[in-house]
Amino acid sequence: MADAEALVGRGLLAHPTDGVALLRAVREEGQVVDFVHELANRPAARSSGRELVGHRLLEDVAPAATEDLFPWLVAVLESGGQDTRRTRMDLPDVPLMHGVSYEMFAQAVDGDRVVLHVRDLTEEVGLRHALEHDALHDALTGLPNRRWFARRVRRALNRLDRRPGTVALFFCDVDDFKLVNDTFGHVAGDDLLCQIADRVAAAVRPADSVARFGGDELVVLCEDLDDPVVATQIAGRVHAAACGTYQVGDATVHVTVSVGVALTDVPVPTQRLVSEADTALYEAKRLGRNRVELYDKRLGETAANRLRIRDELARAIDEGQLELHYQPEFDLVTGHVVAAEALLRWRHPDGMREPASFLPVAEATGLMARIGSWVLRTACLEAQTWNGLAPPDVNVNLSARELMHPDLVPVLRDAVAASGVDPQRIAVEMTETYAADELDRLTTVLEQIRGLGMTLALDDFGTGHSSLMWLQRFPISMIKLDRSFVARLTAGPADRTIVSATIAMAHALGMTVVAEGIETPAQQRLLTDMGCDLGQGFWLARPMPAAELHALIRRSAEAARS
Repeated sequence: MADAEALVGRGLLAHPTDGVALLRAVREEGQVVDFVHELANRPAARSSGRELVGHRLLEDVAPAATEDLFPWLVAVLESGGQDTRRTRMDLPDVPLMHGVSYEMFAQAVDGDRVVLHVRDLTEEVGLRHALEHDALHDALTGLPNRRWFARRVRRALNRLDRRPGTVALFFCDVDDFKLVNDTFGHVAGDDLLCQIADRVAAAVRPADSVARFGGDELVVLCEDLDDPVVATQIAGRVHAAACGTYQVGDATVHVTVSVGVALTDVPVPTQRLVSEADTALYEAKRLGRNRVELYDKRLGETAANRLRIRDELARAIDEGQLELHYQPEFDLVTGHVVAAEALLRWRHPDGMREPASFLPVAEATGLMARIGSWVLRTACLEAQTWNGLAPPDVNVNLSARELMHPDLVPVLRDAVAASGVDPQRIAVEMTETYAADELDRLTTVLEQIRGLGMTLALDDFGTGHSSLMWLQRFPISMIKLDRSFVARLTAGPADRTIVSATIAMAHALGMTVVAEGIETPAQQRLLTDMGCDLGQGFWLARPMPAAELHALIRRSAEAARS
């Protein structure tokens, strides 16, 4: 027994464990049929509540281990070597080894003996499983996360080689989710997202996978579809389930969701299917939101073109390809140039491009802030170069997104300071493209712009659904009559009456009126007779580079002096 104790002692020093046992082989006709405990150390070896020494491994201690532990011990013994294995023990007769994960190290000694080191891994395995779960699941919703979902999509696509069918991927994005966060706070936004996730998960088939891809975006994977039509049916169910009324704290919130769907019946790269679903989602957003859109090749070509324009436009900003042209505004009585509207142009290597061909991409891809800042700085600098001539004021168009950008007022302030231009010579033009819930914030922004000394102009007047409300609510000094009214001036007396009444109303409110889109001398005469202050259009002058406008201003100033 002393030799056995020495073996166990050396084992403990060389291989620290929760427990060590010395097992001696029992042979019958030369074959190992069992092991007897010669020595056991530490509680793990006494888990039955009694001393194990002298008991047989299989017949008395651990009969449930016959098909697992015993063959492995025999193999170690007969090899005369050592081995390590990890296993989950489930020995009802041994309470401490019931449902417990162990690492076991066995070493053959003295021909018929095995020193067995046992280490309890239950806590470690449980922690690892918990970490793996957390790494693959979203902490907020409990849904699988992007990493887990990418693996699942990859596996589904790879199986298409072996099993015919269709795989569908849905991107689901909550419309105007930021508004909920801004209005009710992020806690309410998180609560809403969890409720939406629950509804989406309940709307799909049991075999389908739902995950949170990030932000307010959920994704759904449908596998083994026999008919692509089924995918659109499931997408419709998801859309109908997610849209509706939610209770968030004390508030009731109505939610709509946009869904993009991509399908494939052949293996494709995971990123391609994800990109196609994202492109379909973008199209759903572009078409007005609250809808389901299916990806097709046309959308892919559009998306590729959008990415190409984005990359080229980013280079254009850095390489100085952008420039401003100016369309003059004339005093309809004197004919003098009194203002000019700054219009963005892109001198692309393939030819000059107008804003309609690239500004929508800039808005959608986050480049608009950089472009808008450049336009403001450049317009102020060029306006300052005309100082000392006839005015003219410079009008700069700002989109709804630019006006609501938190850095707008500092950018305007810096542009005026860097150029030295009188801020009263800068007019900011805007249109009525705002949601009702943005108007309070817009009021604050416009008051700050007025505080800088700049003029506010309402562009395309008459085309919005609430034009009169704008005149009443906001500090506007100028309206620009939309070209559609000017085009109908010669159509009949009713159209002329509307324009005349609009001009009279604006004057009564102390506002200047600019008529856009004057293309004939008859339109100019009628507007002059109605008392319209300023005019702009191809009949008077087309947009022109800054140098040409400078020359026109000089001629206008000389004509005024003579």
